[in-house]
Amino acid sequence: MKQKRCIYCGRSDATERDHVPPKCLFPKPLPTNLITVPACSKCNRELSEDEKYFRSIVSQLAETENHPASKKILNDRIVKRLKREPKLALRILSTVKPVKIIREGKHVATVTAYDVDNQSYDRVMVKIIKGLVYHETGLIVPSSFSIKWNVLREPLQLLQNLRNRATNIPKRVIGDGVFAYEGYVRRDDVRSLWVMQFYEGVTYSGVVYAGRHFA
Repeated sequence: MKQKRCIYCGRSDATERDHVPPKCLFPKPLPTNLITVPACSKCNRELSEDEKYFRSIVSQLAETENHPASKKILNDRIVKRLKREPKLALRILSTVKPVKIIREGKHVATVTAYDVDNQSYDRVMVKIIKGLVYHETGLIVPSSFSIKWNVLREPLQLLQNLRNRATNIPKRVIGDGVFAYEGYVRRDDVRSLWVMQFYEGVTYSGVVYAGRHFA
């Protein structure tokens, strides 16, 4: 039986299974429908710190912090880890700043915000999208392809624009709403668009494309 390749680097033999999205996003007990994909040891482990940082941010956004799983993650994992690793706590707290909310030209509130390490966040989001592509198509995203993601304000309109040229992947939910995704994949390759929601709050879009355009 031929050895599978790592779906992330596409070069090394896959000797392990990686969770998509990272299993650290889920409180215990872990759900039974977690997605796993073949990965080499290096790719499976090298973003471990990025994934924990991603969890600390995405689970405590204004849109997600009230989800039951977010509260459990905060109490069971994040607080304990920040106590054990003061450098991580300092990394996050050093970016905290007050932000004024302005509506119709009037100051209505001041909230606490912090800057996000975009490179760490990006590495985890790209890894999640690669994992979804493989899970749904069995194909590895070529290194020549690009992956972009962003906060999505109107996911339905974006998905509807692709209905005539791609195969629909219906919405799938993992772990009591901790992670949900749906998308469209081109019928001839891995070009695709994904809508991903974390903790039933913040929603991101992800696009896999060759060259400059999805089409």
